[in-house]
Amino acid sequence: MKKLIVVLFFLSFPALYAQEKSENIESTYISLEAYRNMGRELIKEDYQNLKIIHRDTMVQVPADFILPDTPNSRRLFYEFRDLHFLEKYKDVVYWKEGLTLKLWEDEIKMFLAPSIPKKHQEALLDFAEGLSAAIDSLKITEVKTIDEANFFLYYINSKDTIHFEPKLKGKKSSYYVYWNEKQKLDKGFVQVDSDLIPKPIYQLANLKYQFFRSLGMFGSSSLFDCKSYFSNCSDIRSLSSDDIEILKYHYSYNKANGVNKEGFEKFHSEMQDIHKKDSSPKIYINSSPL
Repeated sequence: MKKLIVVLFFLSFPALYAQEKSENIESTYISLEAYRNMGRELIKEDYQNLKIIHRDTMVQVPADFILPDTPNSRRLFYEFRDLHFLEKYKDVVYWKEGLTLKLWEDEIKMFLAPSIPKKHQEALLDFAEGLSAAIDSLKITEVKTIDEANFFLYYINSKDTIHFEPKLKGKKSSYYVYWNEKQKLDKGFVQVDSDLIPKPIYQLANLKYQFFRSLGMFGSSSLFDCKSYFSNCSDIRSLSSDDIEILKYHYSYNKANGVNKEGFEKFHSEMQDIHKKDSSPKIYINSSPL
């Protein structure tokens, strides 16, 4: 008997809402925590119908019960990915101990310092425009003044000595990002030392590479082809379908800011379990800000 499974999850990934339907069976459950957060208390009948689903205590509710979208919460379709893809994704998001998932929610307003040659500025803007066009929830624009900007890109050398971000002093090429209390990226810097990298082709390659990594506080990984922006090779990179796919996935639903590796793995392990029971389940994420 085929069942349609509908599951909703909070940002922190505990089960919130589950629904099982078939021709003869129809039952809907909401997590006990979410039920109480809605200001409801259990009655005698509720205790008789409690159920454990994916290690969460669930309360049976009317079959037509649907959590409404609100200004702070909306249902978004969950996209299944195979384990190989998820391993690659984890490798570049959780590339060192203690990291949490971070992304840009507000528009990235880039200031390109005069120390960057005009041709390099134009190439970087074309690169950023392509990324912005490919990723629906990622908006990148250029601004002409420092006061308007929340992202600063610059070359440093014996002539151009202004360090927009002191933490990058001494770096050959690197990026640095800041985030707010909600774990959302809100300020960024990319520095390239054009004295240490004298060839223009490598200067531009590093400018693009560091900018790309700053979009998700990404690291590098041996799981990617050397031409990928996520690879740990020293080749000059070109934007690949893998790069776009990972970036799209990172920005596909703004629900996971602040999630650590353990929480990410737990959530996707449960999703894989659901997928084994039904190859085409209908899964939603309840997207809420931290």
